[in-house]
Amino acid sequence: MDLWIRTQSKEQLLLAQEIKLQINTYDGECQILIANKHTYHYAGKYKTKERALEILDEIQNMIKQRYICNVNCLLRKSDIDRKHDELLKQYPQNEFIMSDETFTIKPINSNVIVYELPKE
Repeated sequence: MDLWIRTQSKEQLLLAQEIKLQINTYDGECQILIANKHTYHYAGKYKTKERALEILDEIQNMIKQRYICNVNCLLRKSDIDRKHDELLKQYPQNEFIMSDETFTIKPINSNVIVYELPKE
């Protein structure tokens, strides 16, 4: 899966192999740096480390694998809910969407994700 990040200035779209935070000691602002091919590129800055971490959380949630689970419609809702809970225990880093159609599980993420850094 490729993750592309649009910079805060909106002037660049960077293929991200690694994302890291860099805190400026003089003012406490936090920069987000994107690495590709062993080179870091400035992508944006935020007033606090906490805000920059929120941005990283948003990116992590976008790239988390998601599945759609179609369950035989003859099952009771309680059985569907139990299966959902079992899947979450087995794969806690993933997200599952339950449907009451025929039973299949398939990923729903695309192979390319683009995330645009917010201004603030």
